[in-house]
Amino acid sequence: DVTVGGTIESNGNFDLVGKADLDIGGFLLAMDVAVHKDGANVAVAGSTAFELYGSTLDLEGEFKEIDGRPSTTLTAVADVSLDGWDMADARFELNQTPTSAGLSADVVIKAGSIASLDGTMTFTGSDSAPLYYIAAKGTLSIPGLTTAELNGTFTNCTDSSCTLAAEDTHLSLSGDLDAVGARFSFPEIAIASDGAFSIRASVSGNPCSGEIYLLVVRGWGCAQYRETLAISNTGFNVSSDQTITIYYEYYLPFSWHGPNSFTFGAGASIRTDPSWRACLSADVWDGNDISICIP
Repeated sequence: DVTVGGTIESNGNFDLVGKADLDIGGFLLAMDVAVHKDGANVAVAGSTAFELYGSTLDLEGEFKEIDGRPSTTLTAVADVSLDGWDMADARFELNQTPTSAGLSADVVIKAGSIASLDGTMTFTGSDSAPLYYIAAKGTLSIPGLTTAELNGTFTNCTDSSCTLAAEDTHLSLSGDLDAVGARFSFPEIAIASDGAFSIRASVSGNPCSGEIYLLVVRGWGCAQYRETLAISNTGFNVSSDQTITIYYEYYLPFSWHGPNSFTFGAGASIRTDPSWRACLSADVWDGNDISICIP
């Protein structure tokens, strides 16, 4: 329903104002409308105060006809809080056109000074507490190590289709992180609203060399290694353990004899959480371990 009133001048120009209940982008809005005619030009504008999770969006915009259909894009800039996550100067658009309809917002989501996500959030639903989802590039600061660019999501949905509500709103980052000469894969890093997180990942392998010949001796080597990176909002711990085995055979008339082998190991670790400490260790052939730590 649209109700407007005002004065119509003798030349046909007019300014009319009134109220309208309109369904725009799936949201039922009680709008203030204004219709202005000046000669052949007619402009229709509307505004409304829309409540979203306890925050007020002062949406406003103009109506026009696109491909014979009434269309509009209402905009607002507001500070909002979604389930305890505060977002300043979020730029909202509620649109209804022949090609698109719905509510979206350009937002910057920050979890303390540790993590951030910058992109466009989409909303689904028709009330003041709709579901929302954003997938965009994010950054994660690991004190003492690096600031990484990772893939991020922020949502109160169970998945990207955003048809079912999750138990709570969650921010997660994922991707590969290069550190200390290795690449670690983190499929999901859950970030709390204050930036708290803690997770670890490991890489391992067992490469072997080709054979090397020296007169009547041939040999090769194999290494087993495992590197572990633990990261959190307060620092990181990284450790590396390696075991190297040397195999060799010697040739006596008509055949190779062996293989024989000897093994030694080494390890290293660096941590910044709860305090800085670096250690080196070696496992020598006679079974005695040697380790040095600073401090």
